[in-house]
Formats: sequence, structure tokens, C-alpha cells
Amino acid sequence: MVVVPDRVEHWFTLSDESLILRNCAYWASLRGLAPRENEFSVSVDIPMFQRFDVTALGAMMNRIRAGELP
Repeated sequence: MVVVPDRVEHWFTLSDESLILRNCAYWASLRGLAPRENEFSVSVDIPMFQRFDVTALGAMMNRIRAGELP
């Protein structure tokens, strides 16, 4: 989930050297959850302590490198 500023033009900045996303993002694994019958919307609980940041991305990539699930 990505939390973004109210104004679309403040969401991100893109250049040849960088991609800067404003505010923050959180992640949750859906692996192992049972399929839902609702085809239009599903609520997902995302723990606020699971921020998607440099540390989280590095840990995910290390697990993948070790042959584990992200």
C-alpha cells in the first residue's frame, strides 16, 4: 500500500538519476491466504510496522538470493 500526498503532482519526482516517491509505503504478503469470493474489492490488513523501505527491500532481496520466499 502506498500512502500519497493529496495533490497528484506531489506524488513523485522522476529523473535519469532517481525516482523519489513521497510519503510512505507498507507491505503485506498475501501468500497462503484463501481465495475470496468477492470479485470487486477485498480488505487487507497491512501492519503499519511493515514499512517498505530500503531495509525491507534489502531483506526481501537477500531472502530471494538465498532461495527463500520474499
